[in-house]
Formats: sequence, C-alpha cells, structure tokens
Amino acid sequence: DAQITIGAYLKREDVRDSIVTNNMNVKSLDDLPFGSTIGTSSPRRINYIKNYRPDIKILSIRGNIDTRLKKVKDKKLSSIIIAKAGLNRIKFKDSQLNNFNIPISYIMPAAGQGAIAIVYKANNIKIKEICNKLDHYDTRVKVDAERALINKIGGDCNTPLATIAQIKQNNLQIIGRLFSIDGKSFVEKKIIFPKDKAKEAGIKCACEILKEVNFK
Repeated sequence: DAQITIGAYLKREDVRDSIVTNNMNVKSLDDLPFGSTIGTSSPRRINYIKNYRPDIKILSIRGNIDTRLKKVKDKKLSSIIIAKAGLNRIKFKDSQLNNFNIPISYIMPAAGQGAIAIVYKANNIKIKEICNKLDHYDTRVKVDAERALINKIGGDCNTPLATIAQIKQNNLQIIGRLFSIDGKSFVEKKIIFPKDKAKEAGIKCACEILKEVNFK
C-alpha cells in the first residue's frame, strides 16, 4: 500500500482558546469569580489555569462541541475551555451563553490548533497536483514547525505541551512550553529561524526545552 502523506493544509483558523460560560458578566479569564469551575480534560489547558488562576476548580469533560456546550447551557458546568476554531466552524452563536477568547500571551495553543490537513496516498499523482493548488504555504510552515517540536519531545494529546509558530517578515518564530506533570514548573523557549527551515526550528526549540527539563 502507498504511504499516506499530508498533501495540503487549508488556511489556518483562529489558534486561540476560548471560554464559553453561562456567566454573562465575564469578559476575561481574570473576571471569572473566585473558585469558579471550568470543564476541560486538556493537560495543557489544566496546567496553564493551575499556574494563572490556582483558585479555579477544573472538572474533566468529554464529548463533542455540542455536548460540551449543552452542559454549560444546562448549568451542569459554569464554563468550558474550547478551541476558538471549533466554535467558528460550527458558527457558534447563543444568546444564553457568553463567549470570550483567551490571548495566546495567557494560554498558548496546542501544536497545529486550528489547522486542517488533507491527506492522500503518496502514489496518487492527480490528487497530489490538486493538493499543491490548495496548500496554504504560511499555514504549512507554521504547523510543520509545531509538529516537529512535539515529535522531537515525544509528545501526544496527554502531554502538557503548548507551542505557537508565527511568521515575522521572512523569519519563523516558534515558542514552546512544556509543563511538569504536576503543573508546578515549566520550561519555555523561543527560537527564530528562516521560514524555509521550519522543521529545523521546531526541532531546535524542542532540544532547547529538553536541555533544561529536570522534572518528571
């Protein structure tokens, strides 16, 4: 069988995380009342919140977007954190729920957050040509860097790891943050490389993080 490979990335959606809450007076993470509850099962999000708002109680939550939103609407949870890209794609709008975005300076996204990849069998030349026309170069560069970082670290969806790559002029800047399992410490590094060396940038950033990791 032919190898499955990524043929194209569509233009990336919003990379930020977003809070959906039934508290209509909240406009930011800082506004959440002391001791509020937030639903999330993401180790990345959990550790950011533990560091930024240790008073907040985190409850594990599973299910698709609609299931999670219904729990907030039914007041089974007061708030959830969810990818803004997911909300945008379902054209989320509900007068009974409040929604605001979290700046990436507060919580960095997961690798590839907001991106959609098209995969195909590598021996299918016709599909390859179509993918070449659909491929969004800037998205590919950024996601290649982020994926290289997470692969070098050996991370998966259970790893408390955040990363964001951004193009600044002809350079690519990538930032990565890896938390300890208990969330009490982290290592964060920033690397700037030419944007045609995206994967090398991600690997270099991962190596710089791993050099300083002394937690388990």
